Amino acid sequence: MKVSDKISLNKEQEEAAMHHQGPCMLLAGPGSGKTTVLTQRVVRLITRHLVPPGQILVITYTRAAAEEMQQRFLRITDHAFPGVTFGTFHAVFYKILQSAGFEENREGRKFLQRADALRLMKEVLEEAGQESTGDIAERLLERMSYCKNSTIDFTASGPGTPYAAMFPAICEAYERRRKERFLPGYDDIAPDCLKLLSDNRELLSMWRARFPYLLVDEYQDVCPVQNEIVRLLAAPKNNLFVVGDDDQSIYGFRGASPQVMRRFMRDYPGAKVLYLTDNYRSVPAVIDASLKVVEKNRDRFTKKLRSATPHVEGLVTLRAYEGAREEAEAILKELGRMKEGGQTDFSRVAVLFRTTAYAGELVRKLQNAGFPYHMQERIKSIYSTHPAREMCAFLRAATGAATREDLARLKHHPVFCAAEKKSALIGTLKSALAVSYIRRALGYEKYLQERLTGSAYAKSLQTLGIMQEDAAGYPEIRAFLLVCEEREAVSEQTAGTHSKKDGVRIRTIHAAKGLEYDTVFLPALNEGALPDLRAREESQIAEERRMMYVAMTRARQELHLSFHRQGGRVVRPVSRFLAPVMPLLSKSEDL
Repeated sequence: MKVSDKISLNKEQEEAAMHHQGPCMLLAGPGSGKTTVLTQRVVRLITRHLVPPGQILVITYTRAAAEEMQQRFLRITDHAFPGVTFGTFHAVFYKILQSAGFEENREGRKFLQRADALRLMKEVLEEAGQESTGDIAERLLERMSYCKNSTIDFTASGPGTPYAAMFPAICEAYERRRKERFLPGYDDIAPDCLKLLSDNRELLSMWRARFPYLLVDEYQDVCPVQNEIVRLLAAPKNNLFVVGDDDQSIYGFRGASPQVMRRFMRDYPGAKVLYLTDNYRSVPAVIDASLKVVEKNRDRFTKKLRSATPHVEGLVTLRAYEGAREEAEAILKELGRMKEGGQTDFSRVAVLFRTTAYAGELVRKLQNAGFPYHMQERIKSIYSTHPAREMCAFLRAATGAATREDLARLKHHPVFCAAEKKSALIGTLKSALAVSYIRRALGYEKYLQERLTGSAYAKSLQTLGIMQEDAAGYPEIRAFLLVCEEREAVSEQTAGTHSKKDGVRIRTIHAAKGLEYDTVFLPALNEGALPDLRAREESQIAEERRMMYVAMTRARQELHLSFHRQGGRVVRPVSRFLAPVMPLLSKSEDL
């Protein structure tokens, strides 16, 4: 049975699939058929090079990706070689731990979920007498995760980490509670596995003998700890085949870096480097625009991508809107036109955001119109954050509508004392001007700057900027306050409401990675949104640019870009990532 002949490969794909022994890195751009190459290489290892199926290990990131790859392999081989192992990093590493008698989860307890981890961190902060908002707890957990995945100890708090001086003590208290309650954490699997394999050479030899052929998918997303484990398992034969794209590395917050692909060349001198340059997903217009964006990054592998359908027409547009409300209305109107034109399955349409904080307006419009949508992530409303609640308290006090809770919150607040004296003036202003006046003239931003770290302060400025932009759509302060209350109240119930299998996909860029859609909308492309306001260093801006690239390359046929302006001028400058795209557009509307 020549199962390998069932799939037609282009010349580049065939060369990669036929690679036999030794280290090899395949640089595969978006839509270039990397999954096909991975499965076909497994087929060829078995049928052409006579490698026993049980000696092949294929590792990827998500369970869904591993299952999809395994099912594809079984289909094309008529289930002839079920012995090949496909798994996620977590699943493979956990199996290694279990083989050594690791029984941390012996009582059947589930791994610590994000919501439980947040509650545990809040407990630690409250016990320490510190503010324990969800945002602070989440950022501490993020930093802990980064440290564990990067082999950095907890003394390295990092820039912008809340309670930096207390960070080691907070981590110690958190870990102590977690272990006392027998709560295994996902972030502990890889470090524990690395320590075990480094200390137990006999066990390491056993796993090396079991899997002398390793294939790793999405290699650009490998964190340092995972990479060290892969290196240990692959040595000394180094029959390691990795597939990735440094331009799609967007998980810096968990320690991943595109430099892992550069390091591959140092770790394995003489390794073969192959490229996949045909894009089978996107039309030329989308490919050209996305490449113009990512090419501005330095220190990357230069790639020449071309559309496999060069004569198919596509569409890339750029539009400007007064704000999020007008932008959401326009997207809804465009979706309506698509429906009138015969579109029935909107699962092929996606609206992608840098964070869910920018998705609220569109989701509310879709809900009110009864338009089907599908959203897995919860919206993190800015209106439930500390700065937003304080701003609303200032505005209610200025209009004589302060609640008892507002008065308790602001009793000793220095900015409130100033706001009280100016309440008569503030109450006569339009909403956006009132927010601006409190931010700057009354010194609220200065007050925040004196009390917050760089990252937290930047996020607060982002929140106030969005509030001011939203306020412009509701001139009356009381009307704007009602909107604020509504948005805070519904934020936690938004995800899943009106969720339909055939609904338009509302996703963050991170959640959309690896997926593709006929039509993609990328809204809110302003400085402070994409790139994120907290991205200051060159490496951070480079990752934000890669995020833009990943988002653009999700589109097969149509890509609609847009940004916000206010009163004829941009509230926050238009995203710097749009500059190289503009000359390519034959039609940029309403700019």
